[in-house]
Amino acid sequence: DGLVRDNERGCTRTTMAAGEDDHVATYKAVDREHDHHGADKPRRGCVRFVAISDTHGKHGALGLLPLGDVLVHAGDFTERGDLAEVDAFCEWLSQQPHARKVVIAGNHDLTLHGGAYEQACRDWGVTIDGRERERCVAARARLKTVPGLEYLCCSGTEVEGVRLWGAPWVPTCGGVFTKPPA
Repeated sequence: DGLVRDNERGCTRTTMAAGEDDHVATYKAVDREHDHHGADKPRRGCVRFVAISDTHGKHGALGLLPLGDVLVHAGDFTERGDLAEVDAFCEWLSQQPHARKVVIAGNHDLTLHGGAYEQACRDWGVTIDGRERERCVAARARLKTVPGLEYLCCSGTEVEGVRLWGAPWVPTCGGVFTKPPA
């Protein structure tokens, strides 16, 4: 069913619940002591994270996410990094109630890696038209329009004393942000 833990600060009891829907794996921190769709705040000194990844453009199918202080999307929010996919994600993300949003790219988020985008387009059969660099700049610029969003790419941030590090790199498997295993 899930993993139940009380953290060392005595914060709200949390269950990690996993679900799978047509290649969309979701992991949500569900607050069992409060209505996770209600307005209750965590205890003082606590911070609530809601973490999702691998939505591949299907983020709208997640429904109502649990409330939290920070929403983290840990990669693959698009299928191929099209600007229309980035726009749809940014619109959806802007509507989420979390004060802070942290986004880390994944190997499917092609337009977020300017250096590898053109080759990934060739590998994945995406049309090359000479505007690849422009699309990569536009994708990052669109992320910056989302209120409260921090894009982490081999960088970090801090939330209430909790340090987060975002690195999109994965073993070679196609797409961008890939490296051969050491």
